[in-house]
Amino acid sequence: MTDIFEKMFENKTFEELKELNKMSGEPYIPKSKEEFDEMMKCWLPESDVPEKYWKKMKNKVLYLPLKKEWFEMIASGKKTEEYRLMNDFWTKRICSKAKDGSFECSKEKFSYVEFTLGYPKKDDISKRMRFEISAIYPQKGGNPEWGANPDEMYFVIRLGNKIEMGD
Repeated sequence: MTDIFEKMFENKTFEELKELNKMSGEPYIPKSKEEFDEMMKCWLPESDVPEKYWKKMKNKVLYLPLKKEWFEMIASGKKTEEYRLMNDFWTKRICSKAKDGSFECSKEKFSYVEFTLGYPKKDDISKRMRFEISAIYPQKGGNPEWGANPDEMYFVIRLGNKIEMGD
């Protein structure tokens, strides 16, 4: 029976598959993880996505390369928040787009932030550190010792517990 469905669904767009799925009542079985991930994005409304996939999305990591000065301050525990200018680039990257077109910024999009000293090799954990994100919020100014200009608007990424990189 599965072979019949595979042939029936072969070379169909996701929109066509969605319609066939409605008509046949039989689920389409994806052939690869990439195809499955694409189907999850296209087919299911957010409320119907299984919890295990939401959990994966909630554990997303925000990767931020830093200059040596800021990296060392965070590593020593002196600097407890990171600033990113409030502009189009960072708004789209840090915030989630709401159905009405506005942007909502919260720690829900990213659970962790991973700082790198410049752009190290993937396996060089001496130049990487990861923290839980305790909050993300907009703010005018910030600590000048930590690189913030008092007249600029920033997204403040407040750091939580440090996560060991072997975990």
